[in-house]
Amino acid sequence: MVWSGQPLSQTQNTVVQAIANQCRYEGGYGVLLARKMLPDQLYDDDILCSGSNDNSGKNQANEVVIYPNPACNFILLASPKQTDAGTALLFNALGLLVRNFTWSGFETRLDISDLPNGTYFFNVNAEEQPAFMKKVVIIR
Repeated sequence: MVWSGQPLSQTQNTVVQAIANQCRYEGGYGVLLARKMLPDQLYDDDILCSGSNDNSGKNQANEVVIYPNPACNFILLASPKQTDAGTALLFNALGLLVRNFTWSGFETRLDISDLPNGTYFFNVNAEEQPAFMKKVVIIR
């Protein structure tokens, strides 16, 4: 997504917000660009980088896990509970929807073998769990 000053779509805004909320020391230039696109936001990198803003207070045993990361040919979504109808939207670093997955069970293997190397963002929804976004890197 090359920003032209036009309003962002809801999907683009979600992806940009996920990038901007990363620690700038770990995310680098992309984080700074995303923050310029959201000028009304304030960021406290001491809090973001210390892990205080990463949902660490939640019971992580109940969360969906995405691995391996970095990935090569596949990604696994694992849930501690049986999931009947989960969705995972995969966006590229430009905020464009690349793939739409549905998943179920305790663990689902998602084929990404045809995708180019790069940084992607998974927007994951599962029953009885809050939606979340996770950065995934594909390298070969």
